[in-house]
Amino acid sequence: RMLSVQMNGKKNPFACGECVASNLKAKQYTFQNCGIYDAWTQLGYYDSTVFKKGKKKTSIHFPQVKLLKSLVNNNPRATFVLTTIDKWVWADKILNSYFTKRVYMNSRLPGISVGNITRDNLAKFYENHEKQAEEIVGDNLVKVKADSPTVQEDIEYVFGLDSLYYNNTYNSTRVFGHELKRYTGFFSTDLRGKYPYANNMKDVDMNVNFELVDSTPLVVNLGLIGTGASLIAHYFSQNGFSVSQTMCTNSWDNRTFECGKCIELNIEGGHDHGALHECGTYDVWSQLGYYNIEKVLNGKKISSVNYPQRDLFYRLADWGIKHGVKFILTEVDKWVWADKIMENFYLHEIYSQYLSVNVMTREKLASFYESHSTRVKKYIGKKYKIVVLKTDSPSVKEDLKSSFGIGVESEYDYERVKLRRKFSLSSGGIRETLLKDDEEEPPPKLKLATPVISMGFPKTGTTSLFGYFHCGKQATSHYRCSEGYGWFRCGDCIQYNIARGNPPFQKCGSFDVWAEINVSDIFSTKTIFLPQVEHLDLIHEQFPNATFVLTKRNPSQWIKSVMGWHMLHDIFINSDISGLPAGAGKTAAELQSFFVGHQKNIRRFVKKYPSHTLVELDIDDPNAGDHLEEAFGISSSCWGHSNKNH
Repeated sequence: RMLSVQMNGKKNPFACGECVASNLKAKQYTFQNCGIYDAWTQLGYYDSTVFKKGKKKTSIHFPQVKLLKSLVNNNPRATFVLTTIDKWVWADKILNSYFTKRVYMNSRLPGISVGNITRDNLAKFYENHEKQAEEIVGDNLVKVKADSPTVQEDIEYVFGLDSLYYNNTYNSTRVFGHELKRYTGFFSTDLRGKYPYANNMKDVDMNVNFELVDSTPLVVNLGLIGTGASLIAHYFSQNGFSVSQTMCTNSWDNRTFECGKCIELNIEGGHDHGALHECGTYDVWSQLGYYNIEKVLNGKKISSVNYPQRDLFYRLADWGIKHGVKFILTEVDKWVWADKIMENFYLHEIYSQYLSVNVMTREKLASFYESHSTRVKKYIGKKYKIVVLKTDSPSVKEDLKSSFGIGVESEYDYERVKLRRKFSLSSGGIRETLLKDDEEEPPPKLKLATPVISMGFPKTGTTSLFGYFHCGKQATSHYRCSEGYGWFRCGDCIQYNIARGNPPFQKCGSFDVWAEINVSDIFSTKTIFLPQVEHLDLIHEQFPNATFVLTKRNPSQWIKSVMGWHMLHDIFINSDISGLPAGAGKTAAELQSFFVGHQKNIRRFVKKYPSHTLVELDIDDPNAGDHLEEAFGISSSCWGHSNKNH
């Protein structure tokens, strides 16, 4: 295996380097519980520390620097690779990004005192690491010059893999079937990442009503989160413009950061170069608002919403008017916007804090929304031109063309901008949205009562259960219970409600099926919350007729799966659970007793409350799909194993 890491796995990802460093310091096997990979391509990782006052500081850690000797000594058969570029180019990339520069200033790097980040110091640090790697690894070190014109041939010569598989990100790269110019202004960013939308429409005469010129920024949206920024982003990016939506970066190879946070720093610091200095180069800024998630010392997450377009409105507006910025205000119906927040426990809490109200109501939210829209229209409208775009209007497509006159047709599905109440959502993301429109054929009615709630543990086929019901056109959740902005995990919502005396599933989403309701904290306490163990009585109070599905499998196979799935085994050991107190679960016998005991408890509970129907599903049974079809009426062809390991 080569050593030399990105985020590990799709479920509960963690920094590989943090896992490796922890093992090396504890003198354990280097990659224990870190995942099973043939190649580890980056061990460096970012880490955020939150202090008592809630202020967050992000730093970078390099186990391949600080723990290099241990890494090499513990893996004598490994092939070590050292990827390099010009040291000055590397140093400049760090200094040219406000995010990475601040991160490196916060970090403890060998040979550099904290905060003393200069071009010379960075280049020296880089050079010292190369020398150290060459000395410790010796002649077996494989050096790959990533900025060399012959890098593809070099890689093929060393490893024997076809060079066509190598995309040289420092030269002209073929991405999505075309050559990509990896420069600022030639890609778009959002919460999911970066997208290579080549800015190839700049020479087209865009329109007469609202002239788009070759200056940056062209367009800034002042609408609140949840008012159709994704529509704006898609429209302009599909027409060849570089767009930011919430997230920004000033280089394809740099990490993204919140655009609004960068703008706040510039405006509050009175930066001479303006509100967007070092925030990236984009034609369109479609959303400046952002959610900020921080952890305090006790491990509790504190989230907040930040709106530079509201809190710093006058200074941002004056700067924009002075520099010829074209402003947009995206709007939706204020009551629909307010209801979206009221129905989401996570957003409900965040906006209660933001507006400093003890009891949040839809009227207060609608008033807040309306006051922002009114202020924007009055202040900018009197001095300048602003485009007000109602993104929930049936004519939004025509309104965009009328306002901007761009000639390329966007393939955006404008109907999907309408807020939805029914969809399926898994821990891996939205599989396929279930739109419950009048024109659609309604989903088949299940034979048994809804909601259907899984009582099974992680690694007992809950992902397959999700796939089965989703295939049967039932709105189904698995681990995650909200999409888009303000997304949250089902277990977090349930835990939040129980702590406040609310019904467990209140404001957790409108689902017919809940395929996995537990939740793990992998960052601080490293524990798991199992409402199907601890709070059956509260689930019964809210849904006295719910159907319970108990997914199960051979106990020895479950134990093997738990021990091989990231940090899950350690999480069970750390957790104080009824039937498995903290510190227990280290042996297979303890895990098996807990696993089998839970099944007996569920059977006893249903016997006590016969209003529930219990469907037991052995995922190892080759006829499992037939049993599900007999119980619920959905075809057995919808059943299949997912997320297998071991």
